[in-house]
Amino acid sequence: MKRVVGVAVLLLLSCPVGGDAPFPFEVSFARCAAVLRGPVCELGVDRTVLLWVGTTSADLDSSATIVRREPVGDGLSFELLVPEGAREVTLKARNTKPFRLQLRDAEPADAVTLATTLKQKGQLAEARRQLDSVTGLTPVAMARRASLLARLALGEGDAEGAIRALAASMALHRQLGRPSDELNDGFALSWALVHHGRRFTEARQVLRGLQPAALLVPEGAAQLPYYEAIVSSETGDVRSALASLRVAEARATRLSMTAQRAAVDQLLTLQLDALGRHDEALARLARLALPDDACQAATLLTNRGWAALHAGRPATEAASAFEAAIERFTTRCPRPADEANALTNLALARLLASDLEGAATALSKSREVSRDDGRLELWRLDLDARLAMARGKPGVAAAVNERLESLAQASASPEAAWRGAVGAARAAEALGQPEVALRAYARAEAMLDDEYRRLPFGEGLHTLLAERESATGSAIELLVKQNRHAEALAVARHARTRVVRHLALTERVRALEAGPRERWERAVASYAASREALDRAAALDWQLAQQKLVAARLARASEHQVMLAALDDALAQVEPAPATLRAVAEGEVMLVVAPGRSGWLVFAATPQSVVARSLGALEPTASPMTLADALLGPFEKELLGASSISFLPWGSWSALDLRTLPFKKGPLGASKPVVWRLDVPTREAAGGAGALLVADPSTSLPGARSEGAALTTLLPGPVTTLDGDAATTARVRAALPKAAVFHYAGHARQAGVAGFESELSLSDGRLTAADIVVLPSVPPFVVLSGCETGLGSTTGLEALGLAQAFVLAGASEVVATVKPLDDRKAALVMTRLHAMHREHDAAEALRSLFSTDSETNSAVQGYRVYRP
Repeated sequence: MKRVVGVAVLLLLSCPVGGDAPFPFEVSFARCAAVLRGPVCELGVDRTVLLWVGTTSADLDSSATIVRREPVGDGLSFELLVPEGAREVTLKARNTKPFRLQLRDAEPADAVTLATTLKQKGQLAEARRQLDSVTGLTPVAMARRASLLARLALGEGDAEGAIRALAASMALHRQLGRPSDELNDGFALSWALVHHGRRFTEARQVLRGLQPAALLVPEGAAQLPYYEAIVSSETGDVRSALASLRVAEARATRLSMTAQRAAVDQLLTLQLDALGRHDEALARLARLALPDDACQAATLLTNRGWAALHAGRPATEAASAFEAAIERFTTRCPRPADEANALTNLALARLLASDLEGAATALSKSREVSRDDGRLELWRLDLDARLAMARGKPGVAAAVNERLESLAQASASPEAAWRGAVGAARAAEALGQPEVALRAYARAEAMLDDEYRRLPFGEGLHTLLAERESATGSAIELLVKQNRHAEALAVARHARTRVVRHLALTERVRALEAGPRERWERAVASYAASREALDRAAALDWQLAQQKLVAARLARASEHQVMLAALDDALAQVEPAPATLRAVAEGEVMLVVAPGRSGWLVFAATPQSVVARSLGALEPTASPMTLADALLGPFEKELLGASSISFLPWGSWSALDLRTLPFKKGPLGASKPVVWRLDVPTREAAGGAGALLVADPSTSLPGARSEGAALTTLLPGPVTTLDGDAATTARVRAALPKAAVFHYAGHARQAGVAGFESELSLSDGRLTAADIVVLPSVPPFVVLSGCETGLGSTTGLEALGLAQAFVLAGASEVVATVKPLDDRKAALVMTRLHAMHREHDAAEALRSLFSTDSETNSAVQGYRVYRP
């Protein structure tokens, strides 16, 4: 066989002779019935072994049968059929020490194997009788028996007994040197701790303890980050969950672990869906083949249908998925609770498709199948109310929504209570009761404020994110119609700021050190456990008369307050209590673009007044003249008298450069300083002195190096300069809290979920937006002279990136770019900016440069000023 490189895979009956150097490529293996310390691979009945080698140009020289050879990821995968008598698989490369995987036959099938088969068939009692009757087992079989007894206890509902038994069986496997069995029990234990007690800290400790075993078992190394992602997901650390799932996905792909890949995909889609990335979630679900197992297939179909609804696909597409799931839950996988859930989903899909009778039929069947699920009944009541509205019966809808909101509050289900309040508001509007509607909208907005503050771990948040904008827009537009413009503006500003604060809070929770993190996770676990207890207690509340319901609600009120207080105490570690919105300053005009129900609205606020105008279907991609007429024209008097303009755009409007719009005899930015505001209170900025200057860390931008040299005499002293290789991550992090000014000149990149993977390049790594948000303090004045440092990934209401991260971390003024930079002009603009900043703020300095210097006008337009 022709060799491509000097790497061979040999199946030997005697020990091979190794070389001097370590084996040069990464190697993984799979398909062992078990892995023993060594590593030693116990062969399964089919006697196949899968090897993955981290090179795409390896060739195989082996006496084994090559079942399959193909490139996978950044390497090659070999599936080998092992002949009788083989004792090792050896990978050799010229002048290197070979990689050796020892082989041995597994122990013969025994009574424990038979009991395992019975459990897999769902015959738990028969499996337990089989295990109770066996005697004379080897130590290995005794350890396997202990593992199976633990799983039987879990299946029988004895979670605490299962948790104790799994911890004991793990210890047995460790003593016997069987890391693969230790891993299997450890993964089951971590799952049980999370889902039967919300014991997140203990689950993390179990997974940390499995790391040495995972080093010996590549399949275990693929599963470990998946279970880490489960814990992160349940505690709201979505970014860590996604990062772990990416690792799990790559490792499972290398080893052709089809079932594990499917599990990763399912959890990954839930995270993507929660982040609002519905199309990506649906695409992942769609590519998964339906499993042969009817229950797994039904679950996958249910998730596909739900993702299709979130992605805005035709409701009929979602309905087809739900119908296919229902057929399996009814016949081949009888699960009444899951069938009732799928029927409720089907009712929603049919309602969205305007099939009112079909929706009513699905709702009726859902109640016939399962009436004891209180959480599901809340969804069914919501759909009852929507059906009544669709049938032109707002009075009926109002009554149903009142009951929905009351039931949801009694069972501590804030997401359902929010839906009830929004439904009540819309019913009141249809009944011509604007004051009733506004009170209901106000309740809904207050609930959202509480949810965003208390639930950074994302429970129910995907639904709120999907529906929030339309509900908030309805409240804003109704207030405008009632000529209550100041109140409408306050609602719009609150909606915008709570999303930004929530994203920052999530990052701060993720970055907590071990002690505070454990306290946080205990509070989350306590909250979740209390929620589950309230759900169980409230499961039949929907059957109670109103008087008894009120009594039940009062009886639970004190417990509910206790669990909220515990969560708030933990939250105080990472965020102070919400502050009131900043008042408009004297001489300032605040322009805010926000959604209404029927299109966009623009507000102009001064200390004396708030005025709103409709933009209708206008989008920020319209011509500059059209945008100027709509955004600036109605407020010409206010703008002419303004000394500064604050722009608070919503969503896609963040891309608009307000300064370039024509106003009077030139662009607005030439006559008025314009500032982009996040509208959030910030943490205290650094109390340092002098400046930190970071220039050209990548040593590839001569203009950035020249820029840094020119600024050393303009920045306030003392100046700490870190350029080229000296600009390491550790040095920059250490110097930031000590400076009053930070100037960065170098490469930057916008990326990641919510923009938090956007980064400033440093000589040995990067400083991301996520890193910046969790810094203990930052300089008050920051200049980011790198390409697109002011851009972010638009998530919901605000585009977040590097500049916004510095504001959230405490900076009072950040200058950043929204366009690619010209090296020479950037240096010219920055030297003039800092020279003028001694007497003026950055916005006024940019305005002056914008209006007076034609040489740098195009470059100046690429910079923006961001403030809290």
